[in-house]
Amino acid sequence: MAATTEFMIRNIQNAVMLLCILVVMDYRFTGNIIHNALNRYWYTSIGKGKMNLLRILGTITNLLLLVMLLLVTVTGVLILQTVFPVLSLSSNLWAHELHKLSAYLLFILSAIHLGFHWNTLRRKLCRWLRIDCTSFSYILLSRVVSAFIIG
Repeated sequence: MAATTEFMIRNIQNAVMLLCILVVMDYRFTGNIIHNALNRYWYTSIGKGKMNLLRILGTITNLLLLVMLLLVTVTGVLILQTVFPVLSLSSNLWAHELHKLSAYLLFILSAIHLGFHWNTLRRKLCRWLRIDCTSFSYILLSRVVSAFIIG
């Protein structure tokens, strides 16, 4: 029962986090913190198990995602004038450029991260909605939705 509840919470949280990232860029960090807390067991399993190419690429992507998240947060605080005016580097162009670059890289790495888990998410969604993932209408609709998301 607890595993099912955590599964539901994690998937709902992932969907909310995706919407927060796409719609409300300034408030996406809370979603990422919750996502990392719910997936905390990933950190303890980094060195365990067989390391094939896909797992190595996924681990590198996740670590780069963490670095970009920290960089966006730090540069955001540094250019912010209202919360920490003493630390503000709002007039420095390099801080703004680094903030924008890390934010764009965060989006790209988030898409790559989502791509690594796409089939698992699709299967879970089919099971959760009790739909046949092999039907022509589902395949067509899912490809249209995937193209929309990618675009």
